[in-house]
Amino acid sequence: MKIELGDLKQPSLKLEGIYRGVVEDNADPTMNGRCRIRVFGVHSNSNVATSTEGMSTDQLPWAEPVLGLIEGSISGYGLFAVPLQGSHVFVFFENGNHMKPRYFGSAPGTVATAATVPVAGQAVAAFTDPDGVYPDKTGVDFPTEAQTGYPNNIVLKTHGGHLIEIDSTESAKRLKIYHASGTNAEVDNEGIVTITRVSDHIDNITGDQTITVGGDSNLTVSGNWNVTVTGNATITVAGKCTVTGNPVNLN
Repeated sequence: MKIELGDLKQPSLKLEGIYRGVVEDNADPTMNGRCRIRVFGVHSNSNVATSTEGMSTDQLPWAEPVLGLIEGSISGYGLFAVPLQGSHVFVFFENGNHMKPRYFGSAPGTVATAATVPVAGQAVAAFTDPDGVYPDKTGVDFPTEAQTGYPNNIVLKTHGGHLIEIDSTESAKRLKIYHASGTNAEVDNEGIVTITRVSDHIDNITGDQTITVGGDSNLTVSGNWNVTVTGNATITVAGKCTVTGNPVNLN
């Protein structure tokens, strides 16, 4: 039997290829987007470390993110985000080194893998958020529009209740920005802009302001309306001008 030289090589200790893992810690003290990720098939299934087995979350190496090309991701420039604890992400090991994990993308997750809220002195299951909060977070209500327009609706949805939609659905194209408070702005398929505010509206303009209305303009104020002009005021009316009040004081 002929023995090839390759048969005499020791098996590689390098971790090559792409793996799936679960973010167990995203509180990077350097605030550079690093996460501690438990990788399937690489790390222990137990997050309780003993003398013979198991690996706690704080024993996992920090994984650096692979960021986009926008501005080179240097000095805080570019597009930056950190995955939630409990997120499934894809991982590779730089040069096969198990101490140099790098993550570059995430997989859709469901609430089925969410951990229970931890109890002091009791461990929670590995491959989940150790805090027992994510990937599900209750108490956040989103508008139903985000569920429509698939697969043409591009959605940015955050765990804090904010939402941005860019919907390219034919005959139903929309742009929408939704704040967790309920305040939102939307541009519909016809170009109509609707802004809904649940609180005060404040405009601070340091320069001039020009408003041109091609059609009618209607203003309804349920409370008092106060206008203060520190300079001159000129009102030009090409047609009739009607002022109704009881009494009307024009000084």
